[in-house]
Amino acid sequence: MTDNERSTPDITPDDITPDDITRDDITAEISAALARYQATWDEQDYARLAEHWDTGDASPFYLPEEWMPGFIADWDSLRRYWDPTPGRVVIEAIRNVYSNVQAKLVAPDVAVATFDLRYDLKVVGQAPTGGDDRVLAVFVRKDGDWKFSAYAEAPLNPVALIRRLYQRSVPGDFDDYLAEHGRTPEPGAGGAPWGSA
Repeated sequence: MTDNERSTPDITPDDITPDDITRDDITAEISAALARYQATWDEQDYARLAEHWDTGDASPFYLPEEWMPGFIADWDSLRRYWDPTPGRVVIEAIRNVYSNVQAKLVAPDVAVATFDLRYDLKVVGQAPTGGDDRVLAVFVRKDGDWKFSAYAEAPLNPVALIRRLYQRSVPGDFDDYLAEHGRTPEPGAGGAPWGSA
């Protein structure tokens, strides 16, 4: 029997290792899961957010940027965080947009992902606010769908945040002004006193 004539055994999901799936593949799958999560946020139906989590896990880990006590690590607390007063509007709207997703498998049904979160939020009685976070999350595959198991938002430290705000306050035409009126530093000149861009 030649190699071409040999039959190949059926491959089951248990036979697939993290090395068999590329980072691009898993990143695309996690991006799709985040798109579904974002759609639920857009519906402003916060009680349904748990549908995107592994609710069979007794200890979810969740850390939003503003939360001071530490990780939320049980379902009652997490549901109260998402929907603090059921039936009463506390948050008029929150828009979450996920981007720059990178993911990798760490076990056949476990993935770790990093991504950026841009949020805009309107709380009753307050002016709208917004911000940017970096996020690290753990996903588990349940019945073919990726579900959150852990989620932590990592805002910039105050110095980096203030630097970013200063950078974003520069008007769009400053590059043209700089090209016309700016001076060129000598090669090897030191960097900016504020650190890296």
